[in-house]
Amino acid sequence: MTFDEIKTAVRELLGEPVADQWSDTQVARYINYAASEIWRELMRRADHEWGWTSGSAISIVSGTQEYSLPSDMLLFRAIERVNIDDPYFLSRVRIQDRGKFTSISASGSSYPSRFYLRPPSYFGLAPKPTASIASALKVWYVPVATEMSLSADEPEIPEQHHRLIVFRAAIMARRAQEQNPGGLISEFKEGLAEAIVSMSQTGEEASYGNDTSEDWSY
Repeated sequence: MTFDEIKTAVRELLGEPVADQWSDTQVARYINYAASEIWRELMRRADHEWGWTSGSAISIVSGTQEYSLPSDMLLFRAIERVNIDDPYFLSRVRIQDRGKFTSISASGSSYPSRFYLRPPSYFGLAPKPTASIASALKVWYVPVATEMSLSADEPEIPEQHHRLIVFRAAIMARRAQEQNPGGLISEFKEGLAEAIVSMSQTGEEASYGNDTSEDWSY
């Protein structure tokens, strides 16, 4: 479904095809909030480690231990050493153990080998780098949902689950007017559970990212 199709579907559920109680701006805001909320929930709870990931290149700077994680990161996946014959993934260590590791030769094929996370915005290399290497690392992560604004924009989640956004946006719209969402809540909960199962194909659930979500409020 496109952004326009979702807006039309939400208004159909609300019984308001033309703006009256809910302005077009309000409906669009509810849709984007719902899309972001559902994307975050599916990425957190669906059991897939490598689905929907993006990669961001990072250069190593001599003497610099910590680096910024991508600003659009929702969930962290891994850090990979790239631009070498045999790419590999760095091992994660606890932040409190970052000072326990001795220097690794910058000329070695396993340089660097370890990283730690400093929530919510940084990762560090252990030990501190002693050489600079351009585009040496790639941070793999799930990005936050992109806000829809154009008529043809579509949500990130698979199309078969777009109806979830319609239900959730309509629930929020009714709550904003202190109206009872009625059966929309049960339909949304059932659809969300089905989406989590259908998107759980491979891998493991990620547990770190810029996730400030709270319990669902219906």
